Amino acid sequence: MLGFFERQRLVKKGLATSKQRRRRTESELLDTLEHGLAAKVAVLAAFAGGLGMLVYSETGAHPLQQVLIAALICVTALAQLWITHPKTFEQNSHLTLLGLIFLLHLAMVKAVLVTCGHEPGAVVGELVLGQEQLWRLALPLAFAPLMLSVLLGRYHGLYAAIYASLWSSILDRAMDPVVLEMSLVCGFVAVFVTLRVRRWTQLLRAGVFLGLTTWLLAVCFGLIGPVFGEVPGGVVWRAVGWQSAVAVGSGVMTALLALLVLPVFQSVFRITTDIS
Repeated sequence: MLGFFERQRLVKKGLATSKQRRRRTESELLDTLEHGLAAKVAVLAAFAGGLGMLVYSETGAHPLQQVLIAALICVTALAQLWITHPKTFEQNSHLTLLGLIFLLHLAMVKAVLVTCGHEPGAVVGELVLGQEQLWRLALPLAFAPLMLSVLLGRYHGLYAAIYASLWSSILDRAMDPVVLEMSLVCGFVAVFVTLRVRRWTQLLRAGVFLGLTTWLLAVCFGLIGPVFGEVPGGVVWRAVGWQSAVAVGSGVMTALLALLVLPVFQSVFRITTDIS
């Protein structure tokens, strides 16, 4: 009350104005962060920077070309998101969620590829089983589609399956068609098996299906083997057993990792899912 009378006295003397500065409420600040252009540009710039660092590889023949390809894929991804998922594109929180899950997915794939490039081979019987061949079966190719299918729905899961596959295929030296195809198929399977997930156990079952899909694709592409004619005695069942265990285990580990991080994303981004 005293402040009001003091202000009126200053207004009469011409030392103050009768208009008061409008203060922005907390809801207005949150709305600016959620829909503001500056915040959107900051989110997209952060994602582009993280993607560039992950894709750039000094061991590749044309590292800058890889970054350029990744950037062009990024432009395509944004265009499709704007056209097919306009509400997600407008919400900076959902853009941040997409970017974080994509970067986490690519960081795990990159870590596996870097690890397999520095590990020595393993001797299984009379066969030298290449560590790179074994570790490539452990790539978490369905992590992003699995996460986004549960958090935002199947259409976002399919979106993630396409673009996570494209980016994953150029993480190691040059575009790998086998990684691209396996990632696409595993991503679509991840979306299909999470259409009606209500319990955590169903997510683990989805991981088993992912593992079996990875194993089947690995057999089709010749990643599980060598089976015939490489060593005396024909089939090296011990080697096939190790490779099969890694392939199936990759799907299960992907589901377990999703179980660990899903509550964090649900809490931070305030997303309610059907999983009880």
